[in-house]
Amino acid sequence: MPLPMVHFAVAVQLGERSHQFPSADFLLGSIAPDAVHMRPEFNYRDKLVTHFLEPADTPNHAFVHELYAKYADSPAPYPVFTAGYTAHLLTDRLWSRTVSEPLFAQLPPDINDAARRKLYYEETDQVDCNLFQHIPWQSKVWAIVAEAHAPDYRPLLSATEIDLWRERTMHWFEDPAHDPHITPRYITDKLVENFIIRAVQYVETHFYAWHIFSPFA
Repeated sequence: MPLPMVHFAVAVQLGERSHQFPSADFLLGSIAPDAVHMRPEFNYRDKLVTHFLEPADTPNHAFVHELYAKYADSPAPYPVFTAGYTAHLLTDRLWSRTVSEPLFAQLPPDINDAARRKLYYEETDQVDCNLFQHIPWQSKVWAIVAEAHAPDYRPLLSATEIDLWRERTMHWFEDPAHDPHITPRYITDKLVENFIIRAVQYVETHFYAWHIFSPFA
């Protein structure tokens, strides 16, 4: 799955298409599904649940649509936060189909799971670091997310888990050790730049189909 900077990039470009900058609630929602990593005794099945992949997703992402519909008429911040959460889930699905699965198909058949995972995260970490260092809106997003208040989002996630992930994301790039200093062979900056454009269109198409017309308010 893509890392936080890609999700923020999709959120910001979605906003640009409607002449708005995404709110704190939308931006926090757009990284929230991965907050499950902050759960004590986290296991991979937890991530399948927060990403609506168990049971398996439908071709038209019906479970994702149902999530938004559940919160559409709720008090703030739930509709906007859920719109961001929904954007994350849709972006992940497109990434799996167009980036990670093709990458793994290119790797030698004898490469083991640990080596595959290491290569994947080195390359995605590098692309995220490159985005953080060069994207013009980074400081604005950081200032907004620094003031975001995590909602309690049970049964999927607790407010504590979401807030811990927010803090982790805010401080992750401060540590030089998190920059692999490599030149990605597969997940290149250009590939991700093109992916973000496609992901914005993909999310926007589903938002309109699901009558999510003002996701940033």
